[in-house]
Amino acid sequence: MKIGDHVMYKGENCEILFIYKSGYCELKKPFLHQIVLAHMSELEPAGEEEARLQK
Repeated sequence: MKIGDHVMYKGENCEILFIYKSGYCELKKPFLHQIVLAHMSELEPAGEEEARLQK
């Protein structure tokens, strides 16, 4: 994952704004204009979530 990628975090599609060396990253939530801090282990690529829902 890299800056600018869209990922799923707690069921929401977010955009990665910044990645820290510690493994945490800043995420921008859509529509709310909120920035949240999350660990990379809590994220999954947005496409994987969509594929899981279609099964």
